[in-house]
Amino acid sequence: MILQKLAEGIRQQNWFTVFLEILIVVVGIFIGLQVDGWSELRQDRRDEQHYLDRLHDEILNAEKLSARLLDRRIERQGVAADILDAVFVDVERNSLTALECQTVGALHFFNIAVTGLSAVDELTASGRMGILQDTELRAALGALKQAHDATNMYIRIQNGVANDLTHLYPQLISVEAYSDDDLQEIYSRATCDLPAMRKNQAFLNDLSNNADAYDAYIRDGVSPWARQEKRVHDLIDGNLGIQHLEPEE
Repeated sequence: MILQKLAEGIRQQNWFTVFLEILIVVVGIFIGLQVDGWSELRQDRRDEQHYLDRLHDEILNAEKLSARLLDRRIERQGVAADILDAVFVDVERNSLTALECQTVGALHFFNIAVTGLSAVDELTASGRMGILQDTELRAALGALKQAHDATNMYIRIQNGVANDLTHLYPQLISVEAYSDDDLQEIYSRATCDLPAMRKNQAFLNDLSNNADAYDAYIRDGVSPWARQEKRVHDLIDGNLGIQHLEPEE
């Protein structure tokens, strides 16, 4: 109908009618685009809420999976420094503590659950990361992905260079496993011969190598990843208006 009126107006050189019909078409297109834009914007906000909720669930699960081992792995970095001091510096010491001895035999343990966030993978693959309006959160998610990849890289590399000292030097470190009924978990007790350790150069070399590899694994892998994961969690909580209760001491 509009095209017929427009053609008729042109034939009759009725320029007012031509202008009016063109204006109607342009306004109609503009309104249609605006409606589509508003509809798309509303859908983006619904999708943003959906992904924020998913991200929160996934970050909670990721923290839960790594919580048991995370503190233990970071604690051993400090214990490793005490061990090196006892072995190489403080020659007056004749024994290692139970924790130090156990750590000597565990400096080749790099296992920890470093999980990704599937919601981030979906948003990245679909090119829709922009629906997250918080630019700081988007940047933090990108940094978390980098920290995640770096930690997994350190796990792969260090697993290839570290040695199981309990297996290589059973005459220096003896291990006994036991079951903790209260915690329902199997633990190990280790006994170390510190004077004999100091006299075994091969052991000293492997201990030094393990301590260096473990320090790099924590310093450049696990610790930055754990800090970034907490940063992302805080930003997601801020977007959702969530406040977690601090655990009672």
